[in-house]
Amino acid sequence: MTKNSQEFNPLVNPVKLADDTTFALSSIERGGKVSPELLKEGVELCDYLISLLEELKTPVEPRAQLTFRAVRDDREVLQESGIDIERVREVKKWINDLIENPSSHTPENLKTMQEFLMTTTMPMWQNRTLEFRERKLKRGLIIRG
Repeated sequence: MTKNSQEFNPLVNPVKLADDTTFALSSIERGGKVSPELLKEGVELCDYLISLLEELKTPVEPRAQLTFRAVRDDREVLQESGIDIERVREVKKWINDLIENPSSHTPENLKTMQEFLMTTTMPMWQNRTLEFRERKLKRGLIIRG
């Protein structure tokens, strides 16, 4: 595999990563043990969001639509939401802190991270659900029609 294909994985499912990370954060909040892999998914989600936000900063050249529809939709959602890249970096730092020491942040910080991850990825989930329903409907019409 080339380095370019490893830098940006278009098959990342930000909604699943957010769900797993939120679950891990709620387990930490209740005092349970959490696998570092679940928290690393949160870091992966933040990396994905940061890469999309950095792409938004660069001027867009007119070109063929080569990216996956889901990635384009995620980029548009982030652009519309006005999420600050520094906020994403802060959440990523907090998650890395939790990997090192699960008791490094207060329950209020954990709640803040959970809310941020869920509100950021909710529109992405809605777009992916609509895309799935559209594809399913098209298949049904083609097969039956």
